[in-house]
Amino acid sequence: MASTTKTLILDLASELSTLTDPQFNMIIDFVNLVITKNDYGLKQQMAQTFLAAHLLTEVATSGSGSGAVTEEKVGDIMKKYDVASSTSGSLLDRTKYGRMFKSIRVVRFT
Repeated sequence: MASTTKTLILDLASELSTLTDPQFNMIIDFVNLVITKNDYGLKQQMAQTFLAAHLLTEVATSGSGSGAVTEEKVGDIMKKYDVASSTSGSLLDRTKYGRMFKSIRVVRFT
């Protein structure tokens, strides 16, 4: 069984190198469980890697605001985000890795 690894994910998404091993391990265990060879065939490892990179990107950015900045104030620091724009559509559309995973998923069903 081909499974994704931290090395494969970091080869794809080096910006995730600041995340911890426990964060990587949790996401890797999850994607290796849900993305099976029976469903994805030869694209299993690629699908696992893109989905893991997507989920880890979400983890890495979860502390920051999301959506378009609609207001910004400098004195006493204030920012407002357009939450509707960040939650509309598929959650997979929020990262380039999620969009790549979706394209693999689409090809699988055609």
